[in-house]
Amino acid sequence: MTKSGGRSVIDAIEIGEVDARIIGVPSLVVSVKYALVQSSTGSRFGAGNMNVGWSAETLRKFQEFVAAAEADICANVFEDGPTTAGGEVNHLDTMDGIPGL
Repeated sequence: MTKSGGRSVIDAIEIGEVDARIIGVPSLVVSVKYALVQSSTGSRFGAGNMNVGWSAETLRKFQEFVAAAEADICANVFEDGPTTAGGEVNHLDTMDGIPGL
């Protein structure tokens, strides 16, 4: 390992990809890929992945995002768009136990 005596130029994080498992799992699973960035230049120096440790606020806002996205999809798919706010939905699994829509 080579160690530097200077300060790090990495001072920011950029999220590049979000993956969420909502259907067919016991609880919400959110995985985020992010880049380590020098904000003054935009240079990226590496990447990381965070799967656990989300705050209650982040999870609440993610659930708000899911509800808003479902409403947008509903408006796009159905002529009358969303008419009611749904509660928690219990999605059925397929015969082989693999979660399905």
